[in-house]
Amino acid sequence: MKDSFRVLEIREILKKHLTYKTDEFLRKELNTIANDNYIQKYSDTDYIDFICRQQDKFSIEIIGSQSTNFPYYLSMFTCVTQHINADNIRQLLDKAIEIELNQTI
Repeated sequence: MKDSFRVLEIREILKKHLTYKTDEFLRKELNTIANDNYIQKYSDTDYIDFICRQQDKFSIEIIGSQSTNFPYYLSMFTCVTQHINADNIRQLLDKAIEIELNQTI
């Protein structure tokens, strides 16, 4: 619970203009909290299958400092999902698989 309040607090801070070092520190903190607490929805095999299906149109990048519109650690783009943001790789892939599944229904 304490971590969820901290995540919200960090997201609000990241919406402001910060120094590069402060921004980088806070985004890494988001990633650490997500890595320590996030429970993945799909298996690693599901992740690999998704990546293989998207391989020609798939990119993941760390969100740059001063990107006040995206208070997250990572961004991913695929043709199926378009742009999505999250704080760790498993969150990104879970969101992407959910989007893909909803489009096939």
